[in-house]
Amino acid sequence: MNRANRQTGFGLIEVMVAFVVIAISAAALIKLQNLYLRSEGEAGSRESAILLAQSKLEDLRVFDTLTTTSGKVAYQDIGDDTGGQLAAGDHTLGLTTFTLSWDVTDQFLTTPASDLPEFKDVIVTVAWTDREGQSRSLSLAGIISPQQTTDKELMTGSGSSGESPQVTYTPGVAPDVVAITIDVAQGIKQETTKPLPKVSNSGGSIQVQFDTVTYDEQSSKQVLADSMTLSCECSINGTAQRQLPAKPLAVSNDSLLYWQEGDYKDKATGTSNSNQQSDLCDICCEDHFDGGSSTGSDFADYFNPLNRSPAKYKYAGTTLTAVTSGPYLDACRLLRLNGYYKPMPDWNLLQLVVVSSDFLSDTANQQSYQNYVKYVVKSYVDWQKNTLNWPSGLGSSFSVLNFPTWLASNAVTDGATSTALVRSAGSTPVQLIARGIFVDLMSDDWLDTVDTSADNFLTKVPFYDINMTMLARWSVSSTATLPKSLDSYLTVSSDLIKTLDSDVADYYGVYRRGYATPLLETKDASDNEQSIQVNAVAYQANSGISPFQDAKAEWPVAVYDSANQVTGSLDFTIKDSAIEDDEVSVSAKLFCYKLKNGALDVCDSNGNNKAFDTITASFTNGSNCTLGGAISSSYRPITCNVRKGRTLSVTTSNVPTGYTIAPNPLTKAVPSDQSGPLFAGCIYVYDPGIAVDLLPTCAE
Repeated sequence: MNRANRQTGFGLIEVMVAFVVIAISAAALIKLQNLYLRSEGEAGSRESAILLAQSKLEDLRVFDTLTTTSGKVAYQDIGDDTGGQLAAGDHTLGLTTFTLSWDVTDQFLTTPASDLPEFKDVIVTVAWTDREGQSRSLSLAGIISPQQTTDKELMTGSGSSGESPQVTYTPGVAPDVVAITIDVAQGIKQETTKPLPKVSNSGGSIQVQFDTVTYDEQSSKQVLADSMTLSCECSINGTAQRQLPAKPLAVSNDSLLYWQEGDYKDKATGTSNSNQQSDLCDICCEDHFDGGSSTGSDFADYFNPLNRSPAKYKYAGTTLTAVTSGPYLDACRLLRLNGYYKPMPDWNLLQLVVVSSDFLSDTANQQSYQNYVKYVVKSYVDWQKNTLNWPSGLGSSFSVLNFPTWLASNAVTDGATSTALVRSAGSTPVQLIARGIFVDLMSDDWLDTVDTSADNFLTKVPFYDINMTMLARWSVSSTATLPKSLDSYLTVSSDLIKTLDSDVADYYGVYRRGYATPLLETKDASDNEQSIQVNAVAYQANSGISPFQDAKAEWPVAVYDSANQVTGSLDFTIKDSAIEDDEVSVSAKLFCYKLKNGALDVCDSNGNNKAFDTITASFTNGSNCTLGGAISSSYRPITCNVRKGRTLSVTTSNVPTGYTIAPNPLTKAVPSDQSGPLFAGCIYVYDPGIAVDLLPTCAE
């Protein structure tokens, strides 16, 4: 057979086998594609359902008022399938029709129950039918309150729920941020973040935003209060229904303090007078008016419960003039509630504390400051309980010890007992810190719930510890007659408020306040050291945080603000820059003798006649001078540092009645070339019946 003529190709059987294989593969691919499309469609439907549920939950959180009000979306109206703008029922998204519904359970946490539920538990359910005709559903649970809202995790159609999420919070760092323990047993703390001043385009409106955060020992954020204080230019605009300030609301079972929005009342109102200032000035100008119906109010005034004048003012030159129409200035305190800034009662500053930044970097000193805050707040709450008489009067005025005086007797172990600073002229400048302690006034009903003897009473009091360093106005003063002008010894910066770019660590680099610089001075006999006071001043009310600013200064917006200011001071001793190099140590001894049974005897230091304990000494041309305690009941040592070329003078006083002092004063000249310590001699305090030659010889 000829091989060249043999035929090649596929047989019928081979073709049939190949066809069967391709058919089977194609069927599998088609089935796989259908499964993929069905899965993709189901995933798309589920995503749409989740978005619909989330949208409804957020829709329920947007309400204009708490109680049912005509034309307003109200918290009170949220119920099963009611409330919000997104209606219950069918909603078609893409090719799928979803059925939206929600169930609401009111939660009353106080007994007797309040007018409004403290919380509303909401479960939003979305149901649909998939492409296979199967019924599907999912639910999203959440909590809605007048103050705080929290999402829970997505739930299955069975209705099982998870725990509320914990939001991690990173505590701030002293000296900028100080945490105040408000509940020791529960480990709950409260702190206010560093304020961030902003100056609007108009150049006058100052905005100051900060958060007050309550958190537990695990640093889980429990409540965040977002405050905004701003000054505005407004115009009086007649009468309208406007919102009253928010009121505090406590939830008894978790020791936390919240705020609920104020009601709406017909009262005077204003309108923003500048399109260059913040949109929040619309809220400030419209709402921040007192007067009108007092129904349901615990105070004679809504925003300024201290019963100060509700008048509005403008400036005529540098003088505040009351107005009843037209433009005026205002400053308002706002708080973010349910996503929107709402009006609050005016700020109420009680104390300003001035310390060095190093002081509050020390743990023991931080504890002392915390204790002082608690002392001030407790004193103010007790004063409100005992002396206020709403709405007819204030009773007696409120006062507490300032921080330096309180600290001298109440510092914690290992903590400093003084805030005073001593610096050599020309030494490194020091940043000073001002912290303000604010406490809101409370209604009589609210005060009745606060027991200041309880360890956790701070959880029920609306108080704030705010870093006022960049908001207070700084200056220096002295009660002494100084050889030279104040600015020859010490200057402290008080720049105009500017916009802070916020999170930079050295915010003092943007504009400076409280930056104290000891200056060089000439060496002359009149300048050994000088005591100067550094002062931080702030207005008591809203102008203290957000004054109105022009090109040269910051101004209060009301006569009351101008007349009521709070001052904190720090003693700052300036020494000549060369003192430490030119000083030598000078010592002396103070003896005290009495007659006992006709014989010479040492004055008592621990007995009934504590003569040694009562004697004091004052010094001229000496620094770091001390009069020590009795050594073996024999004498009290005196030590001083004295500049070369000067004469130390020691004057003794507060000796027993009738006793003789010799010499008084004791003086010792220090030679200009002195190279080592000097002994100045002895001071004798003695009963005049004692012969002088019986007194012991003075020896170093």
